[in-house]
Amino acid sequence: MQLEFSGRQALVIGGTCEIALDLARAMIAEGIRPVLGYRSEQGHRKILDRLRGAPDAFDTLFLDLARVHDADPLQMIRRLL
Repeated sequence: MQLEFSGRQALVIGGTCEIALDLARAMIAEGIRPVLGYRSEQGHRKILDRLRGAPDAFDTLFLDLARVHDADPLQMIRRLL
């Protein structure tokens, strides 16, 4: 799969699934800093464990869109980054 990125940072929603973790590794290899979203402490630990070989190459972000009621999710994400 050929992916193209226009920036040096990318938000990965659902950052605890296997596809997201593989994508994060590919981004890191290309010099892109992924920001992986998680919605539980267990998910946060999973990201840290799976990407422990590159601790300074990614960020994590608590992001539970199911708890957003009246807010615009994109506005919320922009404020967090």
